[in-house]
Amino acid sequence: QYNFLFTNRGCPVVDFVGQLENVEDDVRYILYRIGEPQLISYFETSGFPTTNKARNASTDEKLRKLPRDVKEAIYQQYENDFTAFGYKLS
Repeated sequence: QYNFLFTNRGCPVVDFVGQLENVEDDVRYILYRIGEPQLISYFETSGFPTTNKARNASTDEKLRKLPRDVKEAIYQQYENDFTAFGYKLS
């Protein structure tokens, strides 16, 4: 994702990057930033339509069971993403 959101010199090409873990708060932030009253009203009244959570206990358990060398290989491949978006290797 880093390659799509940052220039070769590391400068962001977007004003805001949200995260699935905070999708409701991030959508609310964007709606207030763009000042769209109808969308804000709809969102505040109806809530955020979710049918599936991005991560659950099963996903977390699978990640914990990955061997350390596999986790490190994933981290090395996506190090820019981990750093830019505030994720940690766990």
